[in-house]
This record gives sequence, C-alpha cells and structure tokens, in this order.
Amino acid sequence: MENSNSGRFNFKFCCNPRKLENHRAKKSLRQASVKQQTAHNLTNKDYLCTSCRKALDSQITAFNSVVKVNDCVEEELKEVRSKTSEVPLIVQYVVIRGDLLKTMGWPVGAVIAQACHASTAVTHMFYNDPHTQKYLADLDNMHKIVLEATDESKLTGLHSKLSEAEIDHKLWIEQPENIPTCLVCKPYPKSEISKFFKKFKLFK
Repeated sequence: MENSNSGRFNFKFCCNPRKLENHRAKKSLRQASVKQQTAHNLTNKDYLCTSCRKALDSQITAFNSVVKVNDCVEEELKEVRSKTSEVPLIVQYVVIRGDLLKTMGWPVGAVIAQACHASTAVTHMFYNDPHTQKYLADLDNMHKIVLEATDESKLTGLHSKLSEAEIDHKLWIEQPENIPTCLVCKPYPKSEISKFFKKFKLFK
C-alpha cells in the first residue's frame, strides 16, 4: 500500500489480488476530492485487508480533524467580518473654491494652503470629539474627500446648510482679503453627512 503526499488515498496494491482488482475498478475516484474519496471508502472498507483498513482509518481521522479545525477558523473569520462591517467609515470633507484658480488666478500653492489652514483649524476646534479621536488614531489610513465649490456663493451656501443642521465645520476666511476660500468638516461617519455634498464634484 502506498499513500501519496497529495492527501489522496492511493492503494496501488493490497495483499489479496481480488481486492486489488476491485480497487483498480475505482480509478475514477482518484480524480475526486479527498472528501469524496473518504466518503466512498467509509462504505467500502470491507474490500481492504487489515493493514490497509487501519491506514485508511488513521487518514480519515486526520482528515476529519483538519476539517473540524477549518470549520472553527471559518466561524471566527465570519465573526470578525461581521464586526468589521459594523464599523462606520469616518471621513473628512474638504471643499475648496475652484474659481480661486480658474478665475482669480491664485497660485496653486496658495490654494492648497487654504485647505491646510482650514483642516488644521477644524482639528484644533474639535480635537476632543470622539470621531476626531478615532480619525487621528489611524493616521496612515485617514480618508479625506476633496470637493470643489465653483464660487463664493456655493461655498457660503454650504456653510449655511451645515450650520442649520448643526454639522461641525470650519469656514476658512483668508485675511486680510476677507475672502471665504475653503470649508472643512470635522471627521464624521460618511453615512451621516455625505448627503450634504452630493452636488459637489471632486476638485480637479
């Protein structure tokens, strides 16, 4: 009797020629899965000699142990996935005026600075907020969504809507020009505030 390393039950010879002939008639089982072969052999062990039967029993026991462990691991993975799916995605929305670049001719660096100012300010203002703390706890995986307001009226209109809904944010007003340039919300679960930003496109 030989056992292949692939986990298949491969009885190439047995002590009784008649038994060997019977096993050769089952060649199709060699292409089946270990589980299928095991189920077949469980009901056909009478064809085997004592030594072959003992070897088969030991392999079946080992196989069932592996299956049991795999089932336990799968259950644990399902539990982890379930808990992970319940954790809300926390994001930070950044809305910048596009006309600063396109119409007013501001340098790119100056426009980027507006977003930096507003982001820093809102983080300072709401630093102790639970969502802010969760957001900062994973610095390498922060989610920011940067959108464009086409002009000042669109930006200030968003500011008014967020204020009415009591959504914490910072409208950055550049001084000494006294120009509203950027709006940044504190970190929030995306599901709670995404509706306020549906009309805005990604900043490009």
